[in-house]
Amino acid sequence: MIDSVNINKKPHPFFSFDTFFLLLLFILSNKIFYIGPWWSQSGKFNIADVGNFLIIIVLFFRFFFSKDRKILINPISLVIVFYLSLVFIHSLFALFHFQQSFFDTLVAVRHQLYFLSFFLFLLILDNMKKIVALLDLIEIISIGVIILSFINYSGITIFSHKWAEGHGVRSGITRAFIPAMGLISFATLWSFSKWIHSSSRKVLAGKSLFFIAVHFIRQTRMRLFGVLFIIGATIILKRKWKILFIIIILSLISTISLSLFLPENIVTSQFKKGYENFTDKSGTWAFRKKQIQIDLKEFYKHPWIGDGKSAIREHGGSWKQRKLRTKTYRSDLGFAHMLKFYGIVGIGWLFIFFGIQIFMVLKVLILKSKSKEKMLAMFCLANIGFHVFTFLTLNHFKDPNGIILLSFNAAIACFLYTNISGKTTVELKPEAFNS
Repeated sequence: MIDSVNINKKPHPFFSFDTFFLLLLFILSNKIFYIGPWWSQSGKFNIADVGNFLIIIVLFFRFFFSKDRKILINPISLVIVFYLSLVFIHSLFALFHFQQSFFDTLVAVRHQLYFLSFFLFLLILDNMKKIVALLDLIEIISIGVIILSFINYSGITIFSHKWAEGHGVRSGITRAFIPAMGLISFATLWSFSKWIHSSSRKVLAGKSLFFIAVHFIRQTRMRLFGVLFIIGATIILKRKWKILFIIIILSLISTISLSLFLPENIVTSQFKKGYENFTDKSGTWAFRKKQIQIDLKEFYKHPWIGDGKSAIREHGGSWKQRKLRTKTYRSDLGFAHMLKFYGIVGIGWLFIFFGIQIFMVLKVLILKSKSKEKMLAMFCLANIGFHVFTFLTLNHFKDPNGIILLSFNAAIACFLYTNISGKTTVELKPEAFNS
């Protein structure tokens, strides 16, 4: 209820320039969701590079004009700087060991600079209202992308992508192409975190179940299993048996209904086919098994820090780049590729990167168990769990759309930890979570 009006009051963060600018970075990192053919021209232009440019330029000015740079002094900053140093070392390896041109090396590693967005998030998101506003905007954008995907699947082609008209057949139906699934998974966990921490909100429940259903429709199994595993674990830890009961009942209704209309049940077949492919090493796992063997051979050659293949241009035109293509393959198999490219140091870095975030959010959960920070901390922890779980087959460090989500989540963990440590005095009013 509004008691008075202050004409000098700042606009709500939901409508601020800072929030919309950061949202633009997420949109650019997802290549404007492949709407139209202009987003990318092989070897000439990629709209995600505009995001790279904006991050570097805005970070430069924000750093020099910021009143409080102390937020940048934290363990995660050191970990990210170390990783970017590792990328730089691999770039030198590519230049001198593989005689790759400077331009091709820059093209190969340029998207790793999206990790600089971590510092930008810390400088811009200086209070939790801004963080919540940005998360809510991501949720809204995700719903918009899903609606466009449904229209595209109906036969009105909107997206300019090789899978725009369908991504093969699975469970007896053509798989729908839904871009920005990383962003949608992120929004799913945020929507669920709000639902599970609310007393009774039917809208939040509907959004959460809608996002979960989209994962079934897309049929990317690891992403689906990751979301279900994290949500299930959260429900059990929070002892939200009513929510568990609702999900089970709706799942049973969906399973029975779909079995009447589809040649295969889209719900149960995901688990059945996934198990069969994994045990028989068939389907997508047949290719992954061969790629893991290649990755391990490369790891054994250079076990400590790798030899620079992470900086080789994967889709280059030279004969050397074509010859190395199977060894520089980056998609899928996150853990295996990290081991191949960066060796023991890379795996160690990975555990430190996630480990520090886990320590930070656990401290928030312990010290702020009755505060609104707990919801953000649980969401942050759920995201860490999701990324670690799905890193088995999804390489979140390959593309800017994955890197920016990792950076944002790390920035949230860092902000929460700094806030409860008494280094900031920002307080959050309950109304910020009433969206």
